Amino acid sequence: MADSTYAANIVTDPQTLLGLKRAVSEQLAPQIGLRGPDASRLLEQLRPLFIDTHQGLLVFGTPDEAVRLRANLIARAALEEALEQIFEERVRVELVLFNEAESSLPALIADFTEKRGSVEAGLRPASTEPPVEAGDEASGFDKVQLGLIQNNLRSVFTSPKRVVVVPGYLLRWIPYLGPLRTSIVVACFQAFYLSNKTTARANLTFEAPGPFLAAVAGIAESSIWRHLDDRELGWFLKRVPYKPDEQQWIRAEESGLTKKRPTRFLFRATSPLTPGDAQTLNAYLQDLNIQENPVAVLTELVRGEYRVEPRDVFPFPAPPPSKDWQQGDPQACLIHNIIFAAIGITAKNASKDLIDLVDELVERLLPANDQVHLSWYFLLHWQPLLGHGPGWATILLRDRCFYNRQTGELRDTVNVRDGYRELANALGLQRIKTVREWFPAPHAQKDEVKSADLSSRETLMKISQSKRSFVKEYAAKFVEIIEADADGRGRVSAFKARLKLFDPLTPTHEAIYNSLFPLAQRYFCLPQEQKLAFMSAFAETASMETSSVEWLIQSCNQAVGEILQIYGAPLRSGKPWTPDEAITADFLGAIERIINSYSGAIRRITTDNLGAIENFYPADLGAFEDITPLDSGAFERLTALLLGAIERITDGDPGAFERIGLVFWAHMRGLKYLVLNNHLDESLREYFLNTDLENTQILTSTTTNSGEIWSAGDEDDQEIESWDLNKLLDNFSPHIKQELLEKGVTVEAVVSCLLYLASSKGDNLGLGYVVEKLKTRPRDGQGGIYWRLAENTPQEIIARLHSFLENRNFQNREWRVAMGTPVTEKILELLEHLGLDSSQFDNYSY
Repeated sequence: MADSTYAANIVTDPQTLLGLKRAVSEQLAPQIGLRGPDASRLLEQLRPLFIDTHQGLLVFGTPDEAVRLRANLIARAALEEALEQIFEERVRVELVLFNEAESSLPALIADFTEKRGSVEAGLRPASTEPPVEAGDEASGFDKVQLGLIQNNLRSVFTSPKRVVVVPGYLLRWIPYLGPLRTSIVVACFQAFYLSNKTTARANLTFEAPGPFLAAVAGIAESSIWRHLDDRELGWFLKRVPYKPDEQQWIRAEESGLTKKRPTRFLFRATSPLTPGDAQTLNAYLQDLNIQENPVAVLTELVRGEYRVEPRDVFPFPAPPPSKDWQQGDPQACLIHNIIFAAIGITAKNASKDLIDLVDELVERLLPANDQVHLSWYFLLHWQPLLGHGPGWATILLRDRCFYNRQTGELRDTVNVRDGYRELANALGLQRIKTVREWFPAPHAQKDEVKSADLSSRETLMKISQSKRSFVKEYAAKFVEIIEADADGRGRVSAFKARLKLFDPLTPTHEAIYNSLFPLAQRYFCLPQEQKLAFMSAFAETASMETSSVEWLIQSCNQAVGEILQIYGAPLRSGKPWTPDEAITADFLGAIERIINSYSGAIRRITTDNLGAIENFYPADLGAFEDITPLDSGAFERLTALLLGAIERITDGDPGAFERIGLVFWAHMRGLKYLVLNNHLDESLREYFLNTDLENTQILTSTTTNSGEIWSAGDEDDQEIESWDLNKLLDNFSPHIKQELLEKGVTVEAVVSCLLYLASSKGDNLGLGYVVEKLKTRPRDGQGGIYWRLAENTPQEIIARLHSFLENRNFQNREWRVAMGTPVTEKILELLEHLGLDSSQFDNYSY
């Protein structure tokens, strides 16, 4: 194995490099213009080799000289721009030829280090010290660590992996339901999932608390109850009252209170056809004379040479709804009922073959994988600011975009051929000018709208007074009209829009993030004992009564206000503020006094009144109704004082950090507008506990001189000398396991089948295929190349799989031929089938 100990400024940790590459692809690609499949393919073929933090240098390698030359022309500038966006300073990119089996990473690093040393020796006088990068030395972190702190902290707010999944066909219902009612339907989809832990299905009941529906739909709770009985929503939802003998009150164990059960609903249907599409489908089938020979017609539609596609039946854009569509029968618009009605029989009288053909036609017209993934953060925090009209217009435009997280391919521009009229019709709006006001054409855009600093304290004050006046500024965060064609009367007839596919922070969250970031940096510099003392305060504040949290917050705010008045510190300045030592000392004394009197301030409230709380609030909503939300300016001043207090404490007293932590977590819990299944306090706790910056300092090579694969963390895996047949067969039921053992199944046979299952060729197969293959060929398994791969040692197999997760391709030709390019989830699943814990590789799944 090659020497893997490099200079302290060299970073080769695979996890860090992949995290950096993922940050470039996911967060910055939409902003810097990495558009076009050619550039995306080139970027995917580049492998990050190492980072030299002293030079501000990131080196990528590729074994193909043609790729390197083309990447130099097409992708290099875009990469440097992306890295500059991440680290907020210049980062140089070098592209080199590097073959996994032939090149030596230590030699490459030594070559770059030698070049740097010679340059510095020629430019720097002998009597002077090397220049120090102020930002890195001041914080104690290198650029990579600062990037991780920043990206992870933003994820605390946005929860990027959390989405609400609804049928894609729901978008055609927006002109019928209207944007507001559509949001209520989406909220019910999510409530169904949380209630039943499965995707929504018809005729199954679910419970949905009013506050939850209101929050996800982005409206007041009173609006929820006012619209639930609308005839339009009756096509999807139905209230199911509790029977007299059913329990209607439940006791919440955590709070000890008795609460009324939430309203119960069921979905009449999850994807009924719109009345207009129902008529279109019926006419389409009648034109094919389906009644004469339904089997032949359906066979041609679903299995013939020219199979039917949704666009062949349903027009786009969808025609506007008729005036009296609410009077229709929802059952008659279910797609199965429409097809059977067109045939002229009922489903009960149909043969099995005919039913199978109808099911196939339904799957082709309403494919199960046609889904819309709505960001939880967008629904919960941006939708109320944008409003339902602009919000759903953004969703409609985003639905036409595409981003591949594995390859980095991005299509974030949309051509709207019929201009504002098309968007207005898709939303069911009569006034086309309304859409134009949301998304002005280039000639009507104003610079102040594009450059509006929505997170400034003055702007936040205006927003709190009138959110609706900022719709245009909010919409500009997501949609920009970059080209527009005008007709003879000067009206926009078509336009091209560029979409932002990743949610920015809302103005309030941006202000809080800006105040938390320096505090987070200082926290990660603390010794472990002081970190633990700061974090131990979380458990105490989490168990406090709401009234105690409120008292603690009010006392701290009052003390902060008095201190700032005494010293004449700015209260409304939009500039960053650093308190001096005297202010910090008084603040520490105030915290001491408040905490000392804290024990007598706890007011425990108990009640046996069954009707005390009329509405049911699930425990995970985190809604502390008695706590007044903090304005971001007050929170910004508080965090500045906390940061100054941490800087002042030098005696190593853990109690001081615990007292500061108690104040901090109390304020986090009090920010009730940041909770609702997205607890800021709990998410920040996980962030502080789980952000491991030490791993970025693990300096290991990913190659050896002999070309063997090695990576950090493989020590435990290397202890596996041979596969345990019993553990491999635990993937199957006991009776199948016994049957395979009786047939004399071998380890190599099982592993070969599992490898085939994880390969590109096994995309549509499951463990049932493995069982049938092993029953017929218990000693040979999949045979061929997969048998040869299975004969390798467990260490070799595991190393190859790890290498794929790091590099997104197999370095060995035989493995590349056998496995193709499987999705990451299939490789993680294979590791589980082999009896390994795949959770340590979660960072690779993107």
